[in-house]
Amino acid sequence: MANVSNTKWLKDGLGGSQDDKGVITHSESVIIVFDDFVTDMVQAISDSGFRGGQVHRSNDFLLLQSNITASVHEDDNAKVWLFELEYSTRGFNESAQDDETYRPSVDIGRWSYPRTVTRDKITDKPILLPTGEPYESAFIEQISAPILSITIKEYSANVDRIAMIGSVNNTQIKIAGIICPKYCAMLDDYIPKPHYDEEGYLTFENTFKIKLKFFKNKSGDEIGFKLESLAASFNEIGDDGELDAIMVKNPEYPTDRKKDILAATPQMVGADGKKTTTPYYQEWMPFDSVSFSQFGLPSSYTVS
Repeated sequence: MANVSNTKWLKDGLGGSQDDKGVITHSESVIIVFDDFVTDMVQAISDSGFRGGQVHRSNDFLLLQSNITASVHEDDNAKVWLFELEYSTRGFNESAQDDETYRPSVDIGRWSYPRTVTRDKITDKPILLPTGEPYESAFIEQISAPILSITIKEYSANVDRIAMIGSVNNTQIKIAGIICPKYCAMLDDYIPKPHYDEEGYLTFENTFKIKLKFFKNKSGDEIGFKLESLAASFNEIGDDGELDAIMVKNPEYPTDRKKDILAATPQMVGADGKKTTTPYYQEWMPFDSVSFSQFGLPSSYTVS
């Protein structure tokens, strides 16, 4: 496997067209320099990182099509390759949604997941002991949330989507009448199924399983599948920049700070890594994210 060591876009951001249906197509050329020789076109595309359905680097509405071409830019140097890319406002695979017989189906169910509770739902204050310390064992709640099963008719199995299973939406999107803010929808499964009509024509009934999660952070913003955690530790960053064990009052000598003892439970720390009495919450994104607009999912629930 070769790694990309340099990328040079040619005529960056120029060129494009719009058809009579309003679909915009944008073409780009790019030179990729690898750190090792690549003598196979399939390997060059794989190592380049370009994949059908990728969002354009500066336009969220343009999606990379699957017909990527690659050729050695300099015949005597197989480290330098020229890629021709095509972006479009339509999904990255041809869809059968314009067919007269096309009728997507939408089923709504539910799924559940465990969540560690770190703050009260009424007061929004962190769940702490009267001493200001976190409980030794975290509180776990079981949450129910919607899951959508959507089947659409297409001309391809679009197997590229299988690699996207487990990814969340990187922009807000409306699916089956439900507005899904960024990171609030996950592609839980993708099942392509060939279908032959009465005349023997082949199409595909492709089913998407979309999990929804509308978890709100302490600020009230819906962050969905992002993780929120109360920052707590047995250590803090000292004045010398090194980690120091957190010391707390000795219950036998509460007024004598020289007799402080090691904290028996994690203590709250702030963004600076020092012990604090002000709750500090961190957010993390453990999942890959992709543009769900490439899937061509219906935006309304009552599909006719």
